Amino acid sequence: MWGSILLAIILILGGVWSLRRIRELRNELREVSLRLADLKTQRHLALAEEQSKQQALLDSMIEGVLLLDGKTRIQHVNPALIRLFELDADTRGRSLLEV
Repeated sequence: MWGSILLAIILILGGVWSLRRIRELRNELREVSLRLADLKTQRHLALAEEQSKQQALLDSMIEGVLLLDGKTRIQHVNPALIRLFELDADTRGRSLLEV
């Protein structure tokens, strides 16, 4: 009889410990998730700032700049190149041969 009672107490205490541990792990996971979301936001902002700087640099150059992807589609044309070759401003995604 005492063995059964002792076993029941051990199982109950183990269950309580497990529930506490699960709650602790959920809280830790929530904190890690929030930190990761913050890091993602910071990285996104840093990337956007860097892209903005690059865009400003390309747009301010007096030399014409044409950026193509691997399939020779236009990814970027700066204002100087648009003026030099009298291109349409809307050339992005078009093939170099189409322009």
